[in-house]
Amino acid sequence: MMTFGVQLVLMMGYLILLGAILLESNIYDKLLSSLQIRRGGSGISIRNLDPSKDLGISGEKLYEFFEKNVGSGVKSTSSRNISSLYDSFYDYIFHTEPEEQCSAGNSAVARLTRDVAPLPLHSHNDYWRDVPLLKGLAYGAMSTEADVWLSPHKDTSYNENADDLEDYVLVVGHDEDYIDPIARTMDKLYSEPLFKLLESVNCHKSDKSHRKNGVFFTDNHLPLYVYIDFKSDDNVLTYKLLMERYFKRLIERGYLTYYDLQTKKLVEGPLTVIMTGNYPTDTHILDNGNGDGYYNDHKRYMFIDSHLLELSEASSDIAVTATASLSQLLAIANSSNMKVILRGHLNEDELKTIKSYIDKAHKMNLKTRIWGIPSWPRNMMHTLWRQQINDLHSDLLNVDDLKGASQM
Repeated sequence: MMTFGVQLVLMMGYLILLGAILLESNIYDKLLSSLQIRRGGSGISIRNLDPSKDLGISGEKLYEFFEKNVGSGVKSTSSRNISSLYDSFYDYIFHTEPEEQCSAGNSAVARLTRDVAPLPLHSHNDYWRDVPLLKGLAYGAMSTEADVWLSPHKDTSYNENADDLEDYVLVVGHDEDYIDPIARTMDKLYSEPLFKLLESVNCHKSDKSHRKNGVFFTDNHLPLYVYIDFKSDDNVLTYKLLMERYFKRLIERGYLTYYDLQTKKLVEGPLTVIMTGNYPTDTHILDNGNGDGYYNDHKRYMFIDSHLLELSEASSDIAVTATASLSQLLAIANSSNMKVILRGHLNEDELKTIKSYIDKAHKMNLKTRIWGIPSWPRNMMHTLWRQQINDLHSDLLNVDDLKGASQM
């Protein structure tokens, strides 16, 4: 009679032999590929995911579905070569069948933000995210940010006296030493997907003067704030590239907010572009040496980010936002970040002082943003977020943690 030990050894031998046969015949791979992989409680199968089929989820749920499952069945045929996650997410968002190319309900905007509630969040250092721009929109961020560097094409050397725009590209990144002038350019990460999103919900509107739909499906006239942080010394060339290459199609289609130089009024579009960092401030440069706007149409399409502590009457003509760091604001109140960290919140004197500057900006019709909020301890950061919204009535929260801010 066979003992239990012998039976166990024989069973293990059979299993090893069976495994070898399966691996050799590729049956194992076929078995794996036939599994219905379900994650995140969505109940959605990613087996043979077809980007032409709407998954039925959008926003945060959609992004996290891709984030969890990329490499486990979600494939990309994209030639963008940014990352597997970015490429597969991009392919899904912008895939449309010919018969759906002018249907708002089946648009790229619908796929991305159908169930998204827009939130007063600024996606700080957005270009660092695994999926720039699109992740922020998926979480409802009403504002995004790109740091841009002037870079010559790989076969061109930089010449500060040259003005041939075709010799240069704008590359997105925080540090010049780590920029990628091939994959991570302004057009690939921002201006092109923005154009495609807006085209998907405005393709039936040929009249430029008609009010355009925006990037949020549930609030289609809400503008997205796009901050462009000028990093290079040659800010004039950077500005010209933005105006004549990266934003030109968006301007021609009527997608950019502009300041009417004749009526002295702001006309809001789906995108409001704001310059920060080393941007040109001379209106002669902003208007390309013309008295009637860069394109001789009496319109100014890019705005500056005014300093919240240095507002003047002229700010309302060339700015739509006003910004300062928390440390700068606390210094005016004879306080500091360390005092706030030790206390865990802003006190009444600090709130009163800071709010006086925010109220002044609001009277000038400027949106406000405070950056440099301490990110630790976490509960204190959340307290400061709530105080900005509830007590200071600031307009945009400067956040790195989109998920945490969206659940506040």
